[in-house]
Amino acid sequence: MQSTAPSRQGTTLYLSELANGFVFTLSIRDVGRGEHEKHIWKTSYPLLELLYPHWVKKRPINTPIDFLAHSLRQAEQAFGWKLMTDSGKFRVPEAQFGEGVDAVRILQNDSVKSALDNIVSDKFVTIKKRSELSLGKELLKQIDMFTQPVVVVVMDFFSYEIIECVPKSVGNTRRWEYKSSKIQYKNAQEYVDMLAAKKFLPFVSEHIPEGQMFNTLLNHAYWRPLTTSSNLVKDLFRALTTALLIDLSQYTSIHSCLKGHIFVTGEVPLFVHDSSRMQLAIVDGLGLSGTWSITIDEQNQLLPFVADDQGVNVFHELSTEKSSLWIIPQTKKVKSIVNVKAGDKEYRGIYGNLYTYSHQPKLHDFEIGMESEKSAYTLPDVVNVASVTIDMRTWPVIYGPNTVANSDKIPQWVDRIHKQIKTT
Repeated sequence: MQSTAPSRQGTTLYLSELANGFVFTLSIRDVGRGEHEKHIWKTSYPLLELLYPHWVKKRPINTPIDFLAHSLRQAEQAFGWKLMTDSGKFRVPEAQFGEGVDAVRILQNDSVKSALDNIVSDKFVTIKKRSELSLGKELLKQIDMFTQPVVVVVMDFFSYEIIECVPKSVGNTRRWEYKSSKIQYKNAQEYVDMLAAKKFLPFVSEHIPEGQMFNTLLNHAYWRPLTTSSNLVKDLFRALTTALLIDLSQYTSIHSCLKGHIFVTGEVPLFVHDSSRMQLAIVDGLGLSGTWSITIDEQNQLLPFVADDQGVNVFHELSTEKSSLWIIPQTKKVKSIVNVKAGDKEYRGIYGNLYTYSHQPKLHDFEIGMESEKSAYTLPDVVNVASVTIDMRTWPVIYGPNTVANSDKIPQWVDRIHKQIKTT
């Protein structure tokens, strides 16, 4: 689609290399009028020469660098923007609108055979490896607009990491500290051993044989396509995410926090591409209570923005009006009712289920009434929630003990998060 951005642009191309492909983000700004648009395109690695026997003619795209060049040309078509010269170099901006980029920011995967190794680093092209990125330190540089804890969850296929950024009061000054907790599977055998422990089984809602579950997870972890449309696969990765976060959250202080903001990114949210399922996994995996905003980064935007050392604020970039506000009283009282007021709207949750309401993202002030107590809550300007979920499920939330028990309630929970109630 042809871009509609104003002509006086500052244009940056973000190229993020994952274990299973590329994500391209073209960020176009009008430096005079403050207008901004983003275009996103992603592609997963083809099988290349892996499955080609010697008597079958190979495709012209049979090496990682071939695939990168082909992907950049496809990105040009998707964006309606000329990125490359005929000689294969990044094009510098021209007088004509729709040509060239002012800066190229590349976040390189740490794999040994990277498709990005042969890119020439011109003065406007910067390349940073994931291993060189201290996510916690970079977040602390950009976090002053928040007053409550900020938690970033990075979920890749073979690693899960939770970064907690917590404000500390020192006299009249607020200082931020961070800590990181991580699960890393160094090789395929470690990943298989984790699956063999079967900790994810109590969270699965698809009633299929265990052998099929394991084969499905192993196949997708091996081939790692960039996205999936299979409800079975989405459910299995939701279940797996819930189980892994339960283990990992034991090393965090999230359980003791009653307010905060959560940003979720990585290969898994991009792959599952289902915000409702990911929100459910985050809430139950981390055992959240209180009031939390949740932003699911389904396009793998957070890490490339954090890696940009040119003053780009990741939280401003992610304020896409797609976040959700969760109110979780963890109540055990059968007659409990929670009321939430925002502007002239009122949202209500009654004991026993989830209630999700569509919300005007520009409304940031809430009055929350829980069990005869009222409290005011204000979101920072960079968090624009498009929905409010009141979680009134029986506490503690019970999963399992098997898929048959889950087959009714989990799809119902996901559906109640997805299908938002519209207030008049």
